[in-house]
Amino acid sequence: VPAVFSTPSATARWEPAWWVYLILPFLWIGSFWCAHIQPRLTGKSHLVVEDVVYDGVRVQTWIVRHFGRHFRNDWERNFARKNVELAALNAEKCGARVLGLGALNKAEFLNNGGRDLLKVLPKDRTMAITHGNHLTAAAVVETVRQLHAAGHAQGIPIMFTGATSKTGRAVAIALHKHHAIPLLCHSASPARRADLEAFGIATTLRS
Repeated sequence: VPAVFSTPSATARWEPAWWVYLILPFLWIGSFWCAHIQPRLTGKSHLVVEDVVYDGVRVQTWIVRHFGRHFRNDWERNFARKNVELAALNAEKCGARVLGLGALNKAEFLNNGGRDLLKVLPKDRTMAITHGNHLTAAAVVETVRQLHAAGHAQGIPIMFTGATSKTGRAVAIALHKHHAIPLLCHSASPARRADLEAFGIATTLRS
């Protein structure tokens, strides 16, 4: 709201008007209702903001309504965790095939990147859980596979930097294990190089 009535400036830093602070108590009450009370009364913690069909596949965007403080404050973080779990349970009941977590809903400190959701979902679940890192890894693996199949590597190992990050490690292992693409991965960490070498992936200290 304040930004709507503000005048952009290339030199002056934007500062909220004094009356904005009068809204904060009402904002706090509204966020408390959305995050703490409404999910317990209705059994539903999400809001559907998009419902589209792409090539015969129905895709919905759900929002689990929280503010930044719900992830920052220890006493409210548990409510955020429970609401994400509730949304996942509702997705399973609705017959969703894939649940993609985004933003802080997949934070390691909240649910270990979504792994903790598996504990609250039924053992006979039909829904897979993924998030942006998985999508990034899958896209990179497929792109490298196509380029390698087209001969762009010219028969030599592909130099892979960043292979010891969480996403990079998954990409390197997938390329080596499932597509037999020769890699040479760089890392300054002996422990991380040893981890990749355990999968049969060549590593080097030099970049």
